[in-house]
Amino acid sequence: MPDPADEAEQHARWMNEAIALARAGMRIHGGGPFGAVIVAAGELVGRGCNQVTPLLDPTAHATRVASPARCVFPRSIGPGSTASILPPPATTPPGSDSTTIFIYQQIPLELAARSLPMVQLQSPTAADLFSEWVAKPDKVPY
Repeated sequence: MPDPADEAEQHARWMNEAIALARAGMRIHGGGPFGAVIVAAGELVGRGCNQVTPLLDPTAHATRVASPARCVFPRSIGPGSTASILPPPATTPPGSDSTTIFIYQQIPLELAARSLPMVQLQSPTAADLFSEWVAKPDKVPY
């Protein structure tokens, strides 16, 4: 049985990676402050940052960029998978596929009521990143 402390440490590690991707994407590519990693069986299988505004592609969300071959995620990568997304989205993006819509429908539910297991991690680094984006004078609002 996995050690819960080790599991929490791994979640925090992957969330920190998502935060770093979000920061780099925002600063280098001019996208929103969103990063994602996809982990299967403890191994990184995808990573990405938001590319909606630099690519002028409303579907280029961090999770879609992170998905190997832009496949449907997370159900396609199986049990024991982790997706770290920063920050949680407020509304379903235009052009969303059925899996994205499903995930967005799960987010407002209480954790115990969700059919897709999720762990929410609070991070001051994530809050700082979002504040940096809000204050960014050259951001493209969307």
